[in-house]
Parts: sequence; C-alpha cells; structure tokens
Amino acid sequence: MIAVIFEVRPAEGETGHYLDLAAALRDELSGIDGFLSIERFQSLTDPGKLLSLSFWRDEEAVRQWRTRASHRATQAKGRGGVFADYRLRVATVIRDYGLHDRAEAPPTAGTFTGPDPGRGRPDPRLHPRGGREPLVRAAPRRGVRSAVPRRIRIGYSAWWRRPCRCRRRP
Repeated sequence: MIAVIFEVRPAEGETGHYLDLAAALRDELSGIDGFLSIERFQSLTDPGKLLSLSFWRDEEAVRQWRTRASHRATQAKGRGGVFADYRLRVATVIRDYGLHDRAEAPPTAGTFTGPDPGRGRPDPRLHPRGGREPLVRAAPRRGVRSAVPRRIRIGYSAWWRRPCRCRRRP
C-alpha cells in the first residue's frame, strides 16, 4: 500500500478555489483501479495549512493518477497562483493495524513493558539478566573492606520502584 501525503498552503484568498479544484478531481479518483481512499484535513496549529492523505494499492495506481491529463492541468493551476507553497511525500505503508484489526501488529504492540503497578516488581523482560539479579550488589560481609563508601542509604529507584542502595548527595 502506498500513502500520498500532500501538504498545501493555498495563496491568500485561494483556499476556496483550491478546495473546488480538489472536489472536481475527487470524482475521477474512484475510476482509477487501485485507488483506496482520500481525506483532507486542516492543521489545528497552522490553520493556513491543508493536508490531503490518499492511499493507493500500488505504485502503478499512483502513476496512473499522476499522469492523468486533468490532474496535470490542475497541478499547473496550483503552481500558477493557487498554491503559496506545497510539499508532496509518497511513502510505502510498512504496517497497517488498528484496535480490532491486529493482523499486522508487531508482537510487542499493546504490551506494557514498565513495572507492573499491581505487583510493584519490574518487568523481567526489561531487567538485565531477566530479573534474576539485583540492580545493585549487596554490601560485602562484615569486616571486609568495600570500595563503596559507607555514606549510602536505602531508597527507591525511580525506574524500577524497588528498594535499592543509593548514594546520599553531599
């Protein structure tokens, strides 16, 4: 599947003209084998910017549209003064899935990978060595010198929400 993303900034006072041109071309799209859908959006952060998002079965369908005489004539009108600026992106869709259609969802999609708030333990898939070892090593036995200064306290690691040994800040 191919996505065609057309961002346009109509020239001052030309927004209505652009939308009329786009509506006239819309009827022709359904006649192209491989055309799937099209929608137009207006930016919430930049009201002068419009976006046209269309989906196509393959590049051949996009080529048929791109080389159509009526589309070429409309492009010339756009460049001739209807558009202040535009950007066109053509992209291949890598994955296509939603809430209920999960066929193409990656195996980790929808998986919670942080600490489980119900148990207060880290997710062993994220923990080094699968959660079998502590994040910090315990202090050596009494009487054995340690490289770790004695000014340490027991605190809570923000990441794992587990007790750990933390250095006290001076």
